[in-house]
Amino acid sequence: MKAPNGAEFDIAAKDPKRIINGVSFLHGITSEGAMGHYMDTDLYRAFHKSRCYELAINVGTRSFENFDPGTVKEFTTTDRQRLRGELTAILDSFKFLK
Repeated sequence: MKAPNGAEFDIAAKDPKRIINGVSFLHGITSEGAMGHYMDTDLYRAFHKSRCYELAINVGTRSFENFDPGTVKEFTTTDRQRLRGELTAILDSFKFLK
C-alpha cells in the first residue's frame, strides 16, 4: 500500500488491525536492509476527524559481524522482544484528546 508522502508497506496478515484506546488502526509492516543495517517497522494508520494519522514502531539494528570482537554486546532475540514490548506499551498509551 502506498500513500502520498508516506511509507509503502504490506498489511500485516496475522493482525491487520489494532485497537488503540478504542480506535481501530490499520496495521502495516515493512522492513529494509543494506550493508548490514536493518530497519523493521510496524505502521498504524487511522482517520480521525477527516485526517489520517500514522503511528510507528521502528527497530533499527546492525549486523553483529560488523564490529570487532568484544567491542559491542549482541542484540539478541530476547532483547528485541523486550524492546518491542516496551515500545508497544508506549503505542498503546496513545489517544486522541479531541
